[in-house]
Amino acid sequence: MKVISSSIGGRTNVPQRNESKAPSRTSSGSGLMSFSKNLAGFLEEEHLLDETMHVKKTLLDGIDAVDDTFHTASTTDSSKSSSSLGAADSSPTSDGARKALKDFELQLKFYGKECLDEEVFAAMLDDMEYTRDRSGLFERFLEEVASCSPVYDESKRCVTVEDMGYLYLSEPYSIPLNSSFASGDALLGFAEQLFRKADEANDGFLDLEATRTFFKDLFWDPTDEELREVFDALDQDGDGMINIDEFKSFIVKANVNDIPEVALSDFNDERLMNPRHSSDEEFVTELERYAKNHQAVSHHLLTNLACASFGKKETADMILRFLSAYKKHNSHFIDNVKTLIGLLKNEEHAELLKENLEEELGQYDEDMLKECEAAGITRESVEGIPHSDLFCELVKHVESALQRTHADSIPKYVYEDLVAASDYATKSGKPARLLAALYFGAELIVPEIYSPLLEGMRNSLNATNEEARFLLLHIDLDKDHANVMRDIVLDYCKSKADRLELFHTTKMILDARATFYDRLLQYSSADGRSTTSEIYDKQSNGWKRDEPTCLSDFTGRPVVFEMCEEHVDGAVCLDLGCGEGYVARKLTAMGSKKIVGIDIRCGCSSPFPRALHLFVSHLLPSSSPGMVEAANANRDRSKGEFFIVGDVSKLKRNLLETTNKTNIMPGAGFDCGLFDLSVAVFVFNYMNISSMSATFRDVFSLLKPGGHFVLSVPHPSMTNHGTYLRLLIAPELGIQNCRITHKNPRIDGEIFGFNQTTGDKSSYFSLRDQQLEGHISTINGDSLKVRMFFKTFDDYIETARAAGFEIVQVKEARVQPEHLSVKKDFFESLNDKPLHLVFKLRKPQSMQSNNKGSLHAANTLNTLPKRLNWPKVAMRNPANAFQLVIPDEAERELTEAAIHCYENGISVNDLQDGTASLSQDFVSLRVFAHDCRMALLHETGLVLLKGLDLGAFGVAESERLVVCSRLAYYILCDHVGQVDSTARGCLFDVKDTDVDAAAKGADNVLFSVSNCEADFHTDGASKDRVYDAVGLLCIHPSSSGGKSKLSNASMALDDLGVPKFIMHELLRPTPRDVLENGGSKVCAHRKMSMGNILSRNESIMTLRITYNSYPIFSLDHDRMRFRYMRHWIETAHRKLNWDVPTLLKVAMDCLDDKLNKMCCFDEKLDSGDIMLVNNAVIAHARDAFEDVPGEPKRHLVRCWMELQMFDLGVSEN
Repeated sequence: MKVISSSIGGRTNVPQRNESKAPSRTSSGSGLMSFSKNLAGFLEEEHLLDETMHVKKTLLDGIDAVDDTFHTASTTDSSKSSSSLGAADSSPTSDGARKALKDFELQLKFYGKECLDEEVFAAMLDDMEYTRDRSGLFERFLEEVASCSPVYDESKRCVTVEDMGYLYLSEPYSIPLNSSFASGDALLGFAEQLFRKADEANDGFLDLEATRTFFKDLFWDPTDEELREVFDALDQDGDGMINIDEFKSFIVKANVNDIPEVALSDFNDERLMNPRHSSDEEFVTELERYAKNHQAVSHHLLTNLACASFGKKETADMILRFLSAYKKHNSHFIDNVKTLIGLLKNEEHAELLKENLEEELGQYDEDMLKECEAAGITRESVEGIPHSDLFCELVKHVESALQRTHADSIPKYVYEDLVAASDYATKSGKPARLLAALYFGAELIVPEIYSPLLEGMRNSLNATNEEARFLLLHIDLDKDHANVMRDIVLDYCKSKADRLELFHTTKMILDARATFYDRLLQYSSADGRSTTSEIYDKQSNGWKRDEPTCLSDFTGRPVVFEMCEEHVDGAVCLDLGCGEGYVARKLTAMGSKKIVGIDIRCGCSSPFPRALHLFVSHLLPSSSPGMVEAANANRDRSKGEFFIVGDVSKLKRNLLETTNKTNIMPGAGFDCGLFDLSVAVFVFNYMNISSMSATFRDVFSLLKPGGHFVLSVPHPSMTNHGTYLRLLIAPELGIQNCRITHKNPRIDGEIFGFNQTTGDKSSYFSLRDQQLEGHISTINGDSLKVRMFFKTFDDYIETARAAGFEIVQVKEARVQPEHLSVKKDFFESLNDKPLHLVFKLRKPQSMQSNNKGSLHAANTLNTLPKRLNWPKVAMRNPANAFQLVIPDEAERELTEAAIHCYENGISVNDLQDGTASLSQDFVSLRVFAHDCRMALLHETGLVLLKGLDLGAFGVAESERLVVCSRLAYYILCDHVGQVDSTARGCLFDVKDTDVDAAAKGADNVLFSVSNCEADFHTDGASKDRVYDAVGLLCIHPSSSGGKSKLSNASMALDDLGVPKFIMHELLRPTPRDVLENGGSKVCAHRKMSMGNILSRNESIMTLRITYNSYPIFSLDHDRMRFRYMRHWIETAHRKLNWDVPTLLKVAMDCLDDKLNKMCCFDEKLDSGDIMLVNNAVIAHARDAFEDVPGEPKRHLVRCWMELQMFDLGVSEN
């Protein structure tokens, strides 16, 4: 392909020695490969490669910015030129590159030189003990420098510090982490351009014939069979049409991250879902802890009811609303218990539940009745009366005391989620779901929920125990119900599938309870009012502005921008509640590289309370484009600004579902962090506390380590000044001193105000999550409607800490002297009043902290394993240091389990999916697997297992032997770690398939399906996936060759002995070739599918490979991750039309030599041997081998495992 390179100021900044002419668009040739070449020519000719140009230019943009600095330094004071790069803050180089440049300068000083000439270069290589062929190496390095440095002097044949500065600014030496993500942006944009070109009808879809026409434009006329193959590959939902999202996601071929529900909750421990890694008791105990700490139990509404914080009469009314709505849910409890009894297979369990049911029906023994009498409850008031009837009597008592009813006035939305969650559990016919609902969602937590209701009745209605007997029975008198239910639950968590059912149902019920509280408050404080999106969509034109107009533009947003200032230059930003783009435009002007904004939108119904709508309906505009539409329609919107419609409380999921609209590459960024900075300007006042907490957790996850979150909210004291307008919650709203303008209802002469519907002006805690309507004025006299879900100062602080943030700064915004000089009459009435709170939060730089929120967000990608170094005695005696014999009892457990699975048709996939489970306790295997895991994580990082007798499974090469061996191996690995099946299945057969992975021109061919030599490497070539441990089982060794080698990369790094500027090559992002996912059969198939031909087109692969860049070594104090296979680095450079940089070649040569020198194991695995390797620390290699005709072929089985979850502060079982 033709190289798309950037020339700045007449300089070509990419080495060109591999440049080849692009294929021309001709009709000659047909078939798959000619299609690929024609596509490359078509893309270039149709100018669809602009995005590629843009990415390469992005990497080099900083050169001109520092060019003047270099030039000035070299012409005015040559002595300053050596340090000029370090002073150029606009340089795109990383801190690592600057340190490398400083070390280069220091090395020259050591050698007594001002520049690197051939003599010094040779001396450096000597000091590094570099033994490889050096011929042409220095000349090659000079060519690289000459291609990028405008100040290079060819006559001197040496490299100055200034030359090195330009080298570090150029490709391929400079692929900053941010730029690799930018290439993901470009790749998505590139795919979109390609789709738009194909979509001639401009309707957003391609049918079969449109696809055929598009390919014909490429001068490739597919057969019907070929067309159907590629069309079906692109049509991912099978609806017979290809939409832009399908097209982009297929071209990109990203490792799209699944977000399992367990990972989105505080119960973030997948280890507990695996019965091999946690006992039934441990799982139930942790799920109980999760339930008892959930907002379903600790919600502030319950606290305010207990304290009667709303006022006695108001609290009693709120309790009545609670009970009236709750009746829709709990009236079926007795029926649900009966249903569960019918589903239980264990008769003993069923009998125990029948005893519980008798009490639910009012049938008590004498001891229970005496306890009731001791508590002040007469036996006549409870005996023979079902609990459902007692609940109705409780409601009637409160109705009588208040002389009102809410039986028919509670809107369905208040309780519908709770009813739906209950139906999900009861109508499924699955006992695990019903157990979760009745135990974790009811019996376990009901005492904690009913206790504040009882206290509230006592404090607001002076209720006696007799009057509140329903509550007292469930709080103090039937505790045995929960214990009986718990014993049954323990029998329903034997498999992964059962545990997932228990968790998902528990979470659904608890979330529904919390939503019930939130909506009850929303209904009680703002019945009939419009939604936030309706308010803003109707006022989108009023919010459009390029200059400050409303109060918060002067007093709040400037503080936000001030806190952002030191973090925004070159940053990728996330704007929550972006509105019509005011904040995004400001951040862009301040230097932000990319901004993704998210906000709400819905239809244009009335923005006013029902009572006011009658007065102002004739003033409403006929239509409105909405806030997000206004942001996207702004003619000054930059190419780096993306605005989407979404729910901020489901932020991470929304961003994942809209990556094709924001050109965010779905992959590693969603685990390691996508954004440098996030802002939320007056967003959380429109969200209740539960939703705000969910958003904080998502923002924490989406920020890069060290990233900042700046947010502004109304000051809690704002309710104590401005309007105090008490509106009774009834159809007849009492409104005083209100006049209707042509803009909005407002109170005469006020700059802002909020209208309380409950409490008084001194209320504070009782206002939590109360929805207060208000307005804010502009300096030109207009008024805009706003809203606030009230929160206390502590709500913000605790939410931030719980999410894992460090609190950097908190500021109370107020009127400043410059505001008074702008418009004194506007600001004077607000002087000396706290108006807003502005917070600056930071995600910790290291995820290894003890912060609870950090640990919940931590995962394999964003945490580094421990460095493990071996003592010399271990290297001298590897058999003693690394070899373990599987205990006889553990081997017996494995053998019996494998044979049981084989004879019952249970496959490895069945075990992995949780659709089948094993009844064995694996007592010995658990202990042994724990020892192996500790050795991999904390001791040697390497375990060689002996003692698995494959002969017990059958004769050699028999189907029974292979299947049983794989089953036993899987069971062992799944006890040691969490088996990963994301890329190539649970287990991968490592066998020769007569392909040469190292052959010239080989593409997407794995070494694991070839018999050629594989140098020292770690497994996994994708930026988006890492594998903590690699396992290899030998079913049959090779007849000749195939020895395995092992070396410690941590020790090799320590002993490398190279200058820091050479070491930098191993620490900077380096491009890797892209390998497609699939099983061993797919990977061994030499003829690529039509879909892969399209996604692996040369032009597209340029961007895919650039995105797939990451360091060979990632280091953080005593932690590291080693990710290396030289072959994929070299093929990546070749496909990018780059030579491997000289310094990188030298660094990798030294690394390879050191790994070979420190090799501690060089042996062939025997049948039944298992090798377990820490994939972040230990490098492994393999000799070439040959299978002899007529003899069994070499057959190993690979397994990838996750181990880091056991090293994140999780207690070991």
